[in-house]
Amino acid sequence: MQNLILDLYANVPETKNLTTKQLMILSAAIELFAKKGYANTSTSEIAAYAGVSEGSIFRRFKNKR
Repeated sequence: MQNLILDLYANVPETKNLTTKQLMILSAAIELFAKKGYANTSTSEIAAYAGVSEGSIFRRFKNKR
């Protein structure tokens, strides 16, 4: 599923300059939001699901939104 999401978002203008790691974070967030809902998903869960540190999220993304 993650590769499908990465493929869908890889060519979107807003994600054009994202690294592979950042796309993995985005993909993990989308999957978790779909499963658990936005309010019930923490950034630490997103990081763990993406296989990155939570700090990696905040280097590129200001917050969960």
